Amino acid sequence: SVLYYLSAFEKGYDLWSHDFREQKTSKLAAIGAEKATLELLQDDSAVIILADGTLMKVTLEGNEPVAEPAAEPVPVTAMRDLDANAERAAMLHHVWQTTRDRIYLPDILAEARWDEMYAAYAAKLPGIGNNRDFAELVDELVGELNVSHSAGHYRGQPGDITAAIGAIPDSASITDAGIRLALILPQGPLAEASDRAAAGNRIVAVNDQKLDGNTNYYALLANQSGIHTRLTLVDGKGEYDVILRPVTVAEELEWLQEQWVDSRHALVEKLSGGRLGYVYLPEMSDDSYRQVYLDVFGRDFAKEAVVIDVRDNNGGDLVDWLVQLFSGTQYMTNVPNGRPAQGEPITEWVKPSIALTNEGAYSDGHCFAYAWRTLGVSTLVGTPVTGTCTYAGWEMLQSGDVIAGTPRLGVKGTDGNWLERNTTWPDVLVYENPASVVAGADVQLAKAVEVMLSELDSR
Repeated sequence: SVLYYLSAFEKGYDLWSHDFREQKTSKLAAIGAEKATLELLQDDSAVIILADGTLMKVTLEGNEPVAEPAAEPVPVTAMRDLDANAERAAMLHHVWQTTRDRIYLPDILAEARWDEMYAAYAAKLPGIGNNRDFAELVDELVGELNVSHSAGHYRGQPGDITAAIGAIPDSASITDAGIRLALILPQGPLAEASDRAAAGNRIVAVNDQKLDGNTNYYALLANQSGIHTRLTLVDGKGEYDVILRPVTVAEELEWLQEQWVDSRHALVEKLSGGRLGYVYLPEMSDDSYRQVYLDVFGRDFAKEAVVIDVRDNNGGDLVDWLVQLFSGTQYMTNVPNGRPAQGEPITEWVKPSIALTNEGAYSDGHCFAYAWRTLGVSTLVGTPVTGTCTYAGWEMLQSGDVIAGTPRLGVKGTDGNWLERNTTWPDVLVYENPASVVAGADVQLAKAVEVMLSELDSR
């Protein structure tokens, strides 16, 4: 009457139990694994856990955990003979078969001549000698389907990884005088390590290796993430050294996006004269929703309306929550001390809004654009959104370093047609101007603000 299971309730997967007779749930062993599976021995004497590639054992007594159980490592020594070519052939066959059996619309297979394509790509396997190239082969095969959420990705050990210092260099400025820094991010390691470093300074050496017009600056930062690195910079006062620990490019990109979002907030504030608020959704995730909720009921609560920006959205599954959040209708008004204030609902935005999208809104980003227009939530501004509203079927293949997938669940609109390949057009069409982007302008956002203010003033 005891259930043993793994749950990532806190930092990682831990071993938990639930006693149905006592109606008691307990954490038995803290493991903190990123990936884990378990199996109960046939005699119920122990739980065996495979956690991040390591076997562990938690001993039980009479189907009950022992006092203060601990996950004990289980030493394992094993050898295997692997025919990598045969494994890749089996994995390619698996991708072909699971796609054939599970894709949401079999007509897609006939259109792509799926069986013929499999035979043609299988014939290329003898020329594939590693899984990185194999992932590319899978990617090309599923690409023949011409649908969204179809890809092959290599997830094995990468090669050299370029680190980042939290500053954006002007690559065109690489000369014998070093490389000029166009921007320094306040969250980055360079800004934290030096009060002197500023945009316009030049990096003239990395770990005492001088930069000149023939030096690859990025190669000098290969595999330096988290490692003490000496930068020699020069400003109007002369040369100076900074010791810092570079970070990953992914971290730097997050800071750049935060800076971009902050600049969009400021632009909307300026263009609207303080009348409009702004929220951005880079993806349809819980984190994005919480940030939107924080913005609309925090910094934007007193605004007359809000701009909802889903440009270049990476997808997820949030469309229904967003539609509900921005479709609120006030049905009560609270009046404390004779002063009217917003009443119910207090968990939905009841003021006007306008949505901004573009061709980079993917997956649930397209679902959002379609739902917004179909339900008439508010005006949709931007560029046409490609039909990619399907659900993915990603799977790690047996080699453990290749992910493949094709869409398993399709979505139909109110007219009964598939949203896949069905473009959603905005109410107000406005394309970005590359020259304006380079100059730091945002014509799409400016248009959204203009339309929203016009709608407010015409009410």
